[in-house]
Amino acid sequence: MSVGRSLNDRNNNPVNFFPPILKDAVEEIERELQAPVELIETVVLAAVSLACQGGIKIQHPDGRVSPCSMYYTVIADSGERKSAVFKLVTQPFFDFEKESRQKHALLMLDYNAELQSWKSQEKALLKVISKKTEKGIDVEYDTQSMKELYRKKPQPPALHKLIYSDTTPEALQQGLCSHVPSSSLMSDEAGIFFKGRAKNNLGFLNLLWDGAPVDIERKSGRCSMDECMFTMLLMIQSSEFKKYIKLQGDYAVGSGFLSRFMITGVTSKRGHRSSVKNNSKSNTIRFHDRIKELLLLSEERYKNNEKHKYLFLSEEAQSALAVVYENIESRILKDNEKHPVVEGMLSKMPENIVRLAGVFHLFSDEHGTEISERNIKAGAETAYFYYQQALDAISSCSDSTEHNADILYKWLLKYKDPDVNYPQILNTPT
Repeated sequence: MSVGRSLNDRNNNPVNFFPPILKDAVEEIERELQAPVELIETVVLAAVSLACQGGIKIQHPDGRVSPCSMYYTVIADSGERKSAVFKLVTQPFFDFEKESRQKHALLMLDYNAELQSWKSQEKALLKVISKKTEKGIDVEYDTQSMKELYRKKPQPPALHKLIYSDTTPEALQQGLCSHVPSSSLMSDEAGIFFKGRAKNNLGFLNLLWDGAPVDIERKSGRCSMDECMFTMLLMIQSSEFKKYIKLQGDYAVGSGFLSRFMITGVTSKRGHRSSVKNNSKSNTIRFHDRIKELLLLSEERYKNNEKHKYLFLSEEAQSALAVVYENIESRILKDNEKHPVVEGMLSKMPENIVRLAGVFHLFSDEHGTEISERNIKAGAETAYFYYQQALDAISSCSDSTEHNADILYKWLLKYKDPDVNYPQILNTPT
């Protein structure tokens, strides 16, 4: 059974706080595919992260600079239409990749021609140096020419590889080194990730979330990336997630990997779907068009070797964030005994809130570089929702008597007869 909230809890869903362009797209896709809203909004948020990360960075009030990239996990069982949602939401990225491959093929022809010309110059210059050396003639001028030639050695064009799905750690690292350093790992069947070797390389994935410099040792040599923007979206069935938490949970928690994620279950729509279809696609098209626009801007920025645009928090946004910090501190004291992951998740929450606010700002095409108080509050509502969902999901992996009692209590609340006065029954003498 997928972990999620009651169908009656829709008012508490963060989609209500999304910018209109995102809220409208989520609701239209929900009507079209009749998939759980938690699934749709999470895939949409991951798509927004990937679309925005190539264009902006966020400067925090304390001076730190971070990417806007986010990590998400959705726990949803078979029949929840994960693949259909993923395919529809991410279509612009695959279209962009296809166009990028076509451009890259033409650029590779130019590169190979330039490289052959360069090799001919290298060969001729080496021949001159060799002959002069044999005759004892000074080669200082020719050596300098060789240095200048090596500085001008053609470099292969970088490919825009936006989404990796079923990949090994080595292939992922190789791709990030060779291609444009803005990408993602997204899978609608992430059991492959949780059971594969990629899950053992959490330190590397943590660095990518941090936006920290990364050094990678490869057979062909060492690769260093000063910055790499990376989004993750892992969709997994509840049985696989439970197995992962039981077998690898301590490692994932201790390494800080799990704390970086926004995790949610879903409220299943199986048994609640109708045959009525939504004919309108206008909001989805508008959402897709904005993704394409941002990808083109990122492509242009990379081609021109331009820096990311920096976003800052307005004074009102900083005040709102200060309130968030206060609430988080009190929540740490309140929730710390619920699970070891609590403190780590809460410590990362302000960062995730600011990142969410940043992508809300950019994706809604708001003017200027100041993140508004409204977007900070929207990010906070979203992050709080995912935090509670994560606690529910991780706690559901426990077989404790207390947790089973909690499940029963929530079920009774959900399905109780509104005409029955339960307190009166409980207090009636037998």
